Amino acid sequence: MSCAVPECQQLKQSSEKVSLHLFPDPRKDPKRHLKWIKAINSERIFKFDPSVVFKRFRVCRNHFSKNCFNGDCKKLLLNAVPTLNINSRKVNLKSYYYYEEKILQMLKTNSVDIEEDSLKIISLDDIQMLSEPIETEKLWNNIEVDKDTADNDESEFVLMEVEKHDNQAQYTIVMPSSENAVNPNLLKYSSNIGKASLMQENTDITPFNKNKLKQIQAAFNSDPKNLLAQNICSKMSVFDAAMLAENTQFYSHEIDLKISENIENFHWSYTLLAVLKMPFMKKFNLIDFEFSQGHFLYHENVERCYSYLSNLATILKSNDKNDRLMSFLLDDPLKEGGRWSIFASIINKYGLMPKEAFKCHISSDKVKNMTRILNTKLRDYSKQLLHLASKNMNTNVIIDLKMVEICNIISLCIGTPPDNFHWSCHNTNNVLTPIEFYEQHVKTIINVDDAYSLINDPRPSLKYQNLYTTAYSDIIIGGNKMLSNNQPTEVLIDAISKSIINEEPVLAICSLNGLNDFKLKNFHMLCDIKVYSSMDKSNKIELRDFSENIAMIITGISTDSNGNLEKLRLEHFKDGQKIITSISKNCFNELVLEIIINKKFLSDYVKCVYDLTPIVLSTYDPLSNLFI
Repeated sequence: MSCAVPECQQLKQSSEKVSLHLFPDPRKDPKRHLKWIKAINSERIFKFDPSVVFKRFRVCRNHFSKNCFNGDCKKLLLNAVPTLNINSRKVNLKSYYYYEEKILQMLKTNSVDIEEDSLKIISLDDIQMLSEPIETEKLWNNIEVDKDTADNDESEFVLMEVEKHDNQAQYTIVMPSSENAVNPNLLKYSSNIGKASLMQENTDITPFNKNKLKQIQAAFNSDPKNLLAQNICSKMSVFDAAMLAENTQFYSHEIDLKISENIENFHWSYTLLAVLKMPFMKKFNLIDFEFSQGHFLYHENVERCYSYLSNLATILKSNDKNDRLMSFLLDDPLKEGGRWSIFASIINKYGLMPKEAFKCHISSDKVKNMTRILNTKLRDYSKQLLHLASKNMNTNVIIDLKMVEICNIISLCIGTPPDNFHWSCHNTNNVLTPIEFYEQHVKTIINVDDAYSLINDPRPSLKYQNLYTTAYSDIIIGGNKMLSNNQPTEVLIDAISKSIINEEPVLAICSLNGLNDFKLKNFHMLCDIKVYSSMDKSNKIELRDFSENIAMIITGISTDSNGNLEKLRLEHFKDGQKIITSISKNCFNELVLEIIINKKFLSDYVKCVYDLTPIVLSTYDPLSNLFI
């Protein structure tokens, strides 16, 4: 590789090996990159894109003075610029400014928008510190605002000098919110929050300044509106305070779930069992009926414990073992929560029974205590399996022995479900096992294997019309595979509309954070602060903002005169209460991650995806956290 300096002969004439140095990164240090370009003054380089110059061109050591190096080391200092043995001809300013414009366009493409505290703060990651006054007109060219602020005039932005250090100015760019006037106190102390500074280099992390905290508190307390909002939030939850009262919603199609008043939802399976029971009650004309959560809970925990020990033994014998994977498994051995594939696997293997057939007194506290004990025992067993695996001994025997203890612990905590029960309903009088009850009376009405999972994951790394799974996702050994068919939201909405019109509810897995954002959409009315995130759905999934999810049942839709969906009615259960939420189609796009729907409402084009070989994602992929 030759030197980029025109007419450089040093490499050819020197008998010694001469080191070559990269150009400064135009994204991270555009100022020094331009200094190099101007100093070298090569018409050939002016024609290339800055990113190409950074990747392909080099400058040899002979063009730098001794002051540019760290002692005798070959490493250049951060302020190094080539000045030696360079032709001193006049710089072609037209070519130079054209090259400079290409850098500005590059930085504009990589600019970042942050929305918080009723201020629009735009941070340019690549232009970070300016030792001399900046030209405001050029700076605006580097700013890319989002759609919500595109209509704002540039004059609405404020370029504010925050403070000076050693004659170097630190700047902050702010824009008043379009909905609220800027709080002067927020503007005054926005620099103290530490957002969107144009700085040259990353500074060392320092403790938060107590005086700044007092200033922020004083500014907050000086506004009577803040004190009024604070008083309201002390009397009720912040969610209730931020929610606006809505008029009664009417839906063109609506389903009654027939939920009893005394809801005992101590387990994630309650919502899924509620989806099964509605067509069952309709078939047998029952007024009140519940499937047993206790029967499901017992067998689910037995299978989860066995699956954990079996997967751990397999990993210890394979080449997959690493600290990160072991930490992932040990952090939550039982991996609390579930998905439809787990639900269907348990029912296919162990069946169902009415709540009256297994009269156990189970509460959320009992379930938490049992889970805590089981997690501790599983970690204890992990140590023993690790020891056996290190000596290449058979781990199957120890797993069978430990499962005896596991089953005894579960029976002690929640009881042991009966092997059979008496079923009497409408001239039916039989003694049935749970599997017989499911296959004879439930499966003929609603088959759990006919329900398919559709997800909407818009991350660029995942493609629509593809089938995905994650490594070590088989919570139930030998059960249904955890498969996810990735589709656009239009496909999900079309399937939901067909299902609701046919009076079949749809299970939806929603982001709890997204639901809270929806509830807090009017939070800015309390204290001029917007809580909802400026991230799109793809960003939220990638950055784990969807790490906690909730199961909801879609029971109603509202359409316009052309049959296009406008609103959806969702129900979920919390603390023994049924909660109804109405959301728009746009909110659905951001809120819903997965739906479980009968395959008869899907087109052949969508169903054919399940014939594909699933793409296996990493154990740590966000898709592995799609639990409720």
